[in-house]
Amino acid sequence: MHIPNNYDTSTVISWDWAQQFRECVTVILEVLGQLFTGFPGSLTGVLGFLFYWIHKALTQPSEWTVSVFYATVELVHTHIYWAHLIAWSIFFGPIVVLVPFLLVHEILIFFAYNFTYILHGITSHSLPDQYEDLRLSLLDTRESLFSFVDRSSNVFNKWTADHMPLMVFRLTAGALGSILLYAIWMGW
Repeated sequence: MHIPNNYDTSTVISWDWAQQFRECVTVILEVLGQLFTGFPGSLTGVLGFLFYWIHKALTQPSEWTVSVFYATVELVHTHIYWAHLIAWSIFFGPIVVLVPFLLVHEILIFFAYNFTYILHGITSHSLPDQYEDLRLSLLDTRESLFSFVDRSSNVFNKWTADHMPLMVFRLTAGALGSILLYAIWMGW
C-alpha cells in the first residue's frame, strides 16, 4: 500500500509490527502454557485467528468476510466448550460470577462444619455455638458478594434494555450458547 508523502513518494506501510506483536504474544502464552495447561493453548489459537483476521481485513477486505465465517465455524468447532461458556456468560451477565464463588463457599462451609465435629470436646464452646459463629462470620462475605453482583447485574440489564445492539448481541449469545449446548449433548 503506497501513501503519498510530501518528502518521499515511495513510502510503503509495512505490517511487520503486527507479525512481531503476534509472535511476542505467542511466546508469552507459551511460557504461561507451561505454567497453566489448557487455557493458554486455547487463547493462543484464538489470538492467532484474531491477528490473521485483522491482517486480512486490512489487506483484503473483500475476501475477509467469507474467510471469517469459515474460520469462526472452525474455531467454535475445535473449542466448543470455551465458546459455549463465553456465549452463556455474555447472555447471563455478571450473575455467572456467583457460580464458582458459591461452590467454593459451600465447600468451605462443609469442611468447616465437619471440622467443628473434630474439635468437639477440645474447644470450650458447644457445637451449636461453633456452628452459629461460623455461619455468622461467613454470612457477611456471601451477602457482600451478592450485593456487588446484584448491582452489576442491574447495570448490565439496564444497558442491554436501553441499547438495542447490546440486546441483540446478548440474545444472539444466548441462542448460540443453547445451540452449542445441543451440539455438545449430541456429540458434535
